Amino acid sequence: PALQIGFFEALKDQEIAVDMILAEAKKIAQEMGLPKIIIGLNGHLTYGVGFLTDNFDVLNSYDGIYTQDYYIDYFRKYALKEYGLTTYYMLVDKFNYEQKLLKRIYKNFSFRTINLKDFKKEMKILGDLFNKTLGDTQFYFHKEIIESYELLKELLPLIKNENIIYVMKDGQEIGFIFWHPNYHELFKSNKKSSTIKFIINHALNKNKIKEMKTNAIGILPEYQGSSAIFGLFYEVYKVTKGRYIGGESSFVWDNNAKSTLLCRRVNEKDYKHYVVFVLDL
Repeated sequence: PALQIGFFEALKDQEIAVDMILAEAKKIAQEMGLPKIIIGLNGHLTYGVGFLTDNFDVLNSYDGIYTQDYYIDYFRKYALKEYGLTTYYMLVDKFNYEQKLLKRIYKNFSFRTINLKDFKKEMKILGDLFNKTLGDTQFYFHKEIIESYELLKELLPLIKNENIIYVMKDGQEIGFIFWHPNYHELFKSNKKSSTIKFIINHALNKNKIKEMKTNAIGILPEYQGSSAIFGLFYEVYKVTKGRYIGGESSFVWDNNAKSTLLCRRVNEKDYKHYVVFVLDL
């Protein structure tokens, strides 16, 4: 129950215009009886969230969020509530675990990759897992399962079966990991590229990409303390070792202590930081 100021864009030194946007947002929220305004959530967590607070000179990873450095100043002057998010930098070799742990993983769980030939059915499974595994995430709300299909079908020319991996228990999917190459490495700065041109460029130069990204990951609540998550990382290791050095993770809310602890255990370092602003009315 909140009004969003999403997909925010502004030129520099336009405080008056931003003040007007916030004033109008307050008016609309009050008319609708909404208790708060969220600034920096772009419709849904899976579509983008947060204003970048550092690393403005680093190449933005594919499906990452980039915002201008002065955006945060427009809203910090109001002393709003701030919620931080962090992405992490991972090294592929960090997912190579000891045999003792691997034995326990494969004793309790099995794994399978997505079947792209039955993509619509697979997206029903994935969409259901999104809602069940991420439902307690801050600002997450139920998403219609068809939306996962509509969102990811645009990537079909680029992704392979190996890019979405399920962890299974007793023949049932209990978690997933969605990873992909960092396609942005193939874009050239300040040069336009059509979708068709990019697909051709990817087909010819995909082996030049050296970084990957874990776009999303989720485990059903009853299995979150198990070794299932490490099994997913190891499955990624098996298909990425020797091909990629490492890359960026998806974001984690800083107030999510369990996920933050896990990320710091399996990743190399904190990477990029973001913030979302909330105005309570």
